[in-house]
Amino acid sequence: MKNHRFYIKAIAVLLLLSTFAMSFTACSSNDVEAIEPSDQDIKVVGNAQTVDVLYEELRYLTVLTKETMESQYGISIWDNPTLAEQYKDELTETVMAQCTSNAAVVLLAYEAFGEDQASIDSEVMSESVQESMENFMTESFYLGETTIVDENGAEVEYNAIETYKKWLTNSYMTDHLVRYNIYTGLLESQLLDAYISEDIGVIATDANSVYNYITDESKFARVMMIFIENDYGENVSDNYAQATEIRNNIANGADFENYLSSSEDFNDPQKTYYYIPQKGSNYGQDVADAAFGLEIGELSDVIETSSGFYILKRMAKDTSAIMTDIGLKGTLYDAYLWSELYTIIDDYQSNLEFKFNEYGLTIDLTKMN
Repeated sequence: MKNHRFYIKAIAVLLLLSTFAMSFTACSSNDVEAIEPSDQDIKVVGNAQTVDVLYEELRYLTVLTKETMESQYGISIWDNPTLAEQYKDELTETVMAQCTSNAAVVLLAYEAFGEDQASIDSEVMSESVQESMENFMTESFYLGETTIVDENGAEVEYNAIETYKKWLTNSYMTDHLVRYNIYTGLLESQLLDAYISEDIGVIATDANSVYNYITDESKFARVMMIFIENDYGENVSDNYAQATEIRNNIANGADFENYLSSSEDFNDPQKTYYYIPQKGSNYGQDVADAAFGLEIGELSDVIETSSGFYILKRMAKDTSAIMTDIGLKGTLYDAYLWSELYTIIDDYQSNLEFKFNEYGLTIDLTKMN
């Protein structure tokens, strides 16, 4: 089941909107006012220790989990009352576990910095969230632009806020929830800085510790990767069919390298091999889990994600490249730090328990949409 700690990273999918908005004219202010949430959206449904979980987050996690379960089992579940009842306990258990994800980050930040400083309502944090939100809207929704040139070359009127609102609806999100996840993302960055500092020093940064970690097959997986991206407006089923055909061809003897992804590799300057950490992977936890489930030389099944479809082949480590390539060493060092951070967060989260309040207990998750 997917780990939704990384769901704020899925917002990067918005950059796919650039496929129909290539050039702009006119500019306006980039101030982004918060969209007032409904009373229902911010109603407390339960808590993980002292952190309240709101209806908007419960709904988001529930809808994504329901979609994941239908994809996993290959059947339509939730429109069938009998099947919905059959899978209700699994749905509830999974969602309750995910409801502790953001809470773990917040509680760790409270421990490290104090609640007054780490609170989303603090002046410094509020300003940081607002600044990050404005950057997000500018980069992903072209805030400030009043016209765009569409795919046919015609100049048309454009409203960034209205486009953003439509995306929120299609993504089961609210503006309030987007800002909350930006907030927890900022906390993660602050925790990382604190954990590598001399004062706290929870994460080792000496050369031997880093090298031993990134050369450990149980911590980093070296793979070849094929990626079929779900570009804006494409038929996802067609992409899945293409990925399945490629995977079958390779399984029947075709050379994996003939199909290698042409997209830029975040880790390896040679753009042939990818180094995936067990925790905190840029590619998402589903891809990481698949990579670590492979033996050396083994081919994965088609891995479905929100951004597209992956096929992996696990390769043996090449420690000489890690030691001699400065660019590779740098990116792997960053990946090591984040992997260690997410290990700490996961360990903390495993000891948290989400509890529904009286109102939350009245909600039927199988009917949430």
